[in-house]
Amino acid sequence: MSPKIQARPFAVRLNGQVDSSETNMIPVHLCSGINSSFASLLSRRIAGNKRHLQILPLIAILSVSCGDPDPEQVRQNLFLPNENHKADIRRGEKVYHDTCVVCHGTRGRGSRQGPPLVHSTYRPGHHHDLAFFLAVKNGVKQHHWDFGHMPPVEGISPEDVSDIVAYIRYEQKGAGIK
Repeated sequence: MSPKIQARPFAVRLNGQVDSSETNMIPVHLCSGINSSFASLLSRRIAGNKRHLQILPLIAILSVSCGDPDPEQVRQNLFLPNENHKADIRRGEKVYHDTCVVCHGTRGRGSRQGPPLVHSTYRPGHHHDLAFFLAVKNGVKQHHWDFGHMPPVEGISPEDVSDIVAYIRYEQKGAGIK
C-alpha cells in the first residue's frame, strides 16, 4: 500500500528561501510522497545551471523524508518535458513564432502587448528555465512590466516549451545576455 500524499503548497526561491507569496518561484510540495525519483527528476532540470545548485540539499531532505510518487505524475504536475526530449532551437523558433510572437515580439524583442524575453530581466540567473514552463502552464501575475497578467497558454506541450526556451536562450546569448 502506497502512502497517502498530503501536499501543502509552498515555493522555494532559487536562493533557497521558502516563501509562498511571490510569483516567480519554483513550486514544490511538502508531502509524504516525494522520493528519490522526484529528487532525481527535479535535480536534473536544475543541475544544468550551477547557480541553482543551492536548492539541491532541500530536494535531498524532501526525498529522504517522504514516500514514493510516480515519476511520470511528478513530471506532468511540474509540466516538464519527457526526460528523453532534446531541445531543438530551430523548432523552438517555429513554435515561438506560432505561439509567442504576438505578445513577445520578433526574436523575443517585445511588443506593445508583452515584454521582451531577450532582456537581462529574463537572463538564466534571474529567470531559470523552469520559470518559462510555469509561466506557460499557470500564467504569470504582472511583476516586472506594465503589460498586465500573462494568461496560461493553451495547446502547447512541455516539449514545445523546452524548444522555445532553447531558442530564447540562444537569442539571449547572441545579444550578450548571460
